[in-house]
Formats: sequence, structure tokens, C-alpha cells
Amino acid sequence: MQQATIQAINSGVSSQARIKRDVYVAQVARKSYNRMAFGITLASRHGDQSDMCEMMQFAAGLHKTGLHENVKAVFYDCKTSMCNIEISEWLSEEDEVTRAILAVAKQTIGQFQWFGTVQHAPWFPKDEDASTGGER
Repeated sequence: MQQATIQAINSGVSSQARIKRDVYVAQVARKSYNRMAFGITLASRHGDQSDMCEMMQFAAGLHKTGLHENVKAVFYDCKTSMCNIEISEWLSEEDEVTRAILAVAKQTIGQFQWFGTVQHAPWFPKDEDASTGGER
């Protein structure tokens, strides 16, 4: 349900609107709590400890598998309980490296956007409405 909603939203959004959205996310990330781990910028809107913990586990998992150089930044917005992962431009959804990054994300991050869909870790409560920013 959520995946279809995000795809519908993204399909109806012009490239100009997507650029504005990306600029907004970048501005919020600059005002947020930033850390660096294994060359990856980790940012949380309010510095929530659970968000930072998930992002650190993700970065560590990427480092263990040698994938950390393919991820530029991770931004967790605790208001929406949604994490955004910025991977290298040269990767596509079908790449083996991209699939390996997705596997690490599914093990470590509760809820995140991935190529226009919402993905969840197995332990994330799926019946929770992400838009409410409920507790994890």
C-alpha cells in the first residue's frame, strides 16, 4: 500500500518539484545533527538516538562488506520515521552492489525510501502509520 502510494506520488511529480524536494531535504540535513562514519554522512533531524544508532549500524554493516564507498549520505527524519539513503550516482536499482546495499539496509534500518518505494526491516512494526511519526 505505502509502496504504491510513494510511486504514485513520485510519478505525478515533475522533475522540478523533485529538485525542490531534494534541496529541502539537503537544507534540513544541514540544520540537523550530522555525524560521519566510514566516509558516510549520517544526519538526523533532531539527533534522535535510535535514528543515529540505526544509521551507525548501517554504516558499520556497509564497511564490513566493503560497500561504504557507494553510499554518500543517510538522513533519518524522526517526524516521519523515514530514512533516506543517498547512493552513488552511477548505481542503478538493478546493480548487484545496489542489491547488497539494500540487504544491509533491511537488516539495520527500520523504515527507508528505496527507489520510490518504502522498505522495512523485518523487526519494524508494519502496521504503524509512518506519517504519524509514531514511536519505534
